[in-house]
Amino acid sequence: ENIRKMLVKANLLLKPEEMVSIVVVSCLAGGIIGFLLTQSILFVVMFAFVGMNVPGIILKARIKKRIKTINSQLGDTIAILSNSLKAGHSFFQAVDSVANEMTGPISEEFIKLQKEINLGGSTEMALENMVERVGSDDVELMVTAVMIQRQIGGNLAEILDNISNTIRQRVKMKGEVKTLT
Repeated sequence: ENIRKMLVKANLLLKPEEMVSIVVVSCLAGGIIGFLLTQSILFVVMFAFVGMNVPGIILKARIKKRIKTINSQLGDTIAILSNSLKAGHSFFQAVDSVANEMTGPISEEFIKLQKEINLGGSTEMALENMVERVGSDDVELMVTAVMIQRQIGGNLAEILDNISNTIRQRVKMKGEVKTLT
């Protein structure tokens, strides 16, 4: 189940069994390389261990890169949602605007969100699934605000503007901290 969740977050169309097979093959390849280079059991085990961990490291790096890309696009995404709502569009039409106007992983996620809603799923469940697929705290913040607004009412465009400003400030602050360190 954990492997499946990681593959979904990395947006890889692999089954967990296929990922396990890749790890096993990588482990064997590492062991064979270790044997061919040194012919020492100690190095065979070390190379096999390294080979076994390489797919997981690559997978985690891909997840981290995808989350970073999504977080960098989120400010613009929320602005599009907010502007669509201010123009009088429904939430679903605003989601459609994001899916059509944005590119990259955020667009893919909103297209998946649209498809889930079109197939008869509830908007709340589709939003929760998006949070699970993405794994970003910022996306979770946005989805939580949308779900609360849908339950108790209020001006969603204004709420999204506030969240957009907060996320942009966080991204700016993270950049400043990274530069200083």
